[in-house]
Amino acid sequence: MKWKSENLARLARVLERETGSEVKTHVPLAPLTSWKIGGPADILVRPHSVEGAGQLFAFLHLHRWPWVVLGRGTNVLVPDAGIRGVVVQLNHLSHIEQRDSGLYTVGAGMMLPELVRVCSCSGYSGIEDLAAIPGSVGGAVVMNAGAGAQTFSDALVGIRVVHEGAMRHLDPARLNFGYRRSGISPDMVVLEVTLQLHFTSTQQCLARRTAALEHRKQAQKVEMPSAGSVFRNPPEASAWKLIDACGLRGFSIGGAQISPRHTNFIVNTGSASAADIVALTAHVQRAVFQSCGITLEPEISFLHEESNRYEA
Repeated sequence: MKWKSENLARLARVLERETGSEVKTHVPLAPLTSWKIGGPADILVRPHSVEGAGQLFAFLHLHRWPWVVLGRGTNVLVPDAGIRGVVVQLNHLSHIEQRDSGLYTVGAGMMLPELVRVCSCSGYSGIEDLAAIPGSVGGAVVMNAGAGAQTFSDALVGIRVVHEGAMRHLDPARLNFGYRRSGISPDMVVLEVTLQLHFTSTQQCLARRTAALEHRKQAQKVEMPSAGSVFRNPPEASAWKLIDACGLRGFSIGGAQISPRHTNFIVNTGSASAADIVALTAHVQRAVFQSCGITLEPEISFLHEESNRYEA
């Protein structure tokens, strides 16, 4: 069956019947993102389990339906026109299982701050510095979330993905993890991870978690909707310092503004469109390159109206 947006109700019924997932049509995506920007999804699907997610992606692959995975919407820009095709959210995959010796199996849809809280309360260390990073566990894998002295890949010992409709297990040691990047290809979807943490004490873990939360609160306090840091830090430099040196603090295009509090944040002042964010991002890149010859690379993901990619 070919994808035809005029037959959304029929396509949704087929998807619900064949995969057993939660399926909705014409869903506004702006409320599902931290920027509060973006148009509707033709169809939004939320599988209920890892196995159900596997069935869903096998179906999408078999029938060649366009799809994109949207995590918790904290590191992504949805286009003003929305997304044609199926948008998948893994929110229901929020399970966590603790096994022997600090081994945790975690669903990709679990919120990262909640994972840190649960592990810290049990006295298991290794990810406390990530306590204030919003988004899902799946996004943390793909972007290799990091803060302080820790990165998510440091604790990873197993990754379960679906690729071209088939479930696979990946060895993190064989992936090319680095600063805000992983070896997870765009056509892979992370469904579940296994972490190896080490026991210290509940008191030490909670103290380190609290310190991470306080640091984030003081260093990145931004009250208007944002997607966090927009640009990766280039080698031997800080993106926010380069932007600030160009005199862009508070600069705006339409409803999008360089945060007066943190210059690596772009905020939605209330009326920003995705086009405003794109234009402001490009303006910053040009200004920094003209000033010091450095090309800033976006840390956020820009979705397209028609796309087959995994996002954080």
